[in-house]
Amino acid sequence: MAQTLTLLMLGTGTTGASIGLALRRAGENFQRIGYDPDPQTLRKAQQLGAVDRIVNNPAGAASEADLVLLNLPGPNSLPTVEAIAGRLKADTVVLSTAGLHGPAMDPVRERLAPNHPCVAAVPFLGPLAALFDAEGEASADRFDGGMLGIVAPQGTPEGAVEICMDLAMVLHATPFFLEAAELDSVTATSEEIPSLLAAAAVESLQVNPGWRDQRRLVGRPFARLASLVGGKAGSELASELIFNRGPLISRLDALAEELGAGCMLDTQLIPRKDRDPTPVKLSLNRDQLRAVFSDPLLAAQFAQPAKCLPQPGEEICATARRTCMISPYGDVFPCLVFPVPAGNLREKSFREIWTGSPLLRDLRTKTVDDLRGARGVGAFRCGALALIEDGDFLGPFRRGDEMAEIAAEATRGLGDGLP
Repeated sequence: MAQTLTLLMLGTGTTGASIGLALRRAGENFQRIGYDPDPQTLRKAQQLGAVDRIVNNPAGAASEADLVLLNLPGPNSLPTVEAIAGRLKADTVVLSTAGLHGPAMDPVRERLAPNHPCVAAVPFLGPLAALFDAEGEASADRFDGGMLGIVAPQGTPEGAVEICMDLAMVLHATPFFLEAAELDSVTATSEEIPSLLAAAAVESLQVNPGWRDQRRLVGRPFARLASLVGGKAGSELASELIFNRGPLISRLDALAEELGAGCMLDTQLIPRKDRDPTPVKLSLNRDQLRAVFSDPLLAAQFAQPAKCLPQPGEEICATARRTCMISPYGDVFPCLVFPVPAGNLREKSFREIWTGSPLLRDLRTKTVDDLRGARGVGAFRCGALALIEDGDFLGPFRRGDEMAEIAAEATRGLGDGLP
């Protein structure tokens, strides 16, 4: 690579900036043009010296690029690819460092085809960075001693493969060829499962009234755990998990089996116990829900619906009858979702609360006949959520009704469908 090579680096986060710094370390004649949807991330890369110049619109620099390094999350990179696809030089190769390269990348590959091969070249951390770099800072030696996973399907031009091999040399990494499905599986195991569990652990602390003070005392293990979320927006993480759902579900099933726990898919996000609706804002949109319900792989993960739903005169659900939830602070709730406690174990015994609470007694009197304007009792109706979101335990649960409609539409071709 003696002649000057112009690289358009789409995405200058930790991975992109580290590659840029490694290119500078190599001492070759590289012209590095940087772009990132986040202006702050782009400026930081420029300050580090990871890029030679920055652009706010990648389309304007596309015609200069001899090589494109796509360092944006695979499922979310399509708008950027759309902006550059028609402006690239003929046969310009696009290397994607995203951890997903199976079906999630099909729209990207289709947009670049047939003139611009899109090859996965995914760098994996070297041993030192993997063990000691909890902060995830960009550095030229971040991938030293690591691996460069290369997915080059049949028909990939030889020149594109040679570029991947050159990149491995620049990163001081060992090239390793694998199939797209293998790469997606590795990503599910090494990236997504840890991020998902870390996000769940951090989120669980939000209901702890003492966490505001306790978080000042956390040690390095918790800092490492929290860093796995990496400041990634919830919607972005959710999008990646959905796109790689096949391998991810397989790993979750194995994890549940190891823990001796059941594992099922629930598309219904719920508010926090203080009625904060923030988690609900991360819910899938209508198109995403339709895709989930029409996917046979995911359909198998849903809880099996009851063969016989509650009839007139019968109880609405198990709330306050066969279920309850006890918080870490002794509050006894009628169910996992119901926002109002029936009593506290620091003040009364469980027996006293379970048999004597006016709230629990009242809930036990409610039957299907008492529902007000609700469409019925199905897999997606929850009285507690109706109370939180629509103000009436016995009234309609609009979000559940909408979800039931989408599920019915999507599952008509999958057999019995969902109620």
